[in-house]
Amino acid sequence: MKKILLILAAVVGIVVLVWLLSYVIGFLWELFWVVAAISGIVYMVKKFG
Repeated sequence: MKKILLILAAVVGIVVLVWLLSYVIGFLWELFWVVAAISGIVYMVKKFG
């Protein structure tokens, strides 16, 4: 019985880690696009402004 609980705990732990990792990667990816967009706008303003 204890072994089954350990396996369940391990599976849940891995799922939570993967979910957190994907959440963090998604956040960083969106942050990257926001920074890229802002720097692009700033570049355009400096070039044509």
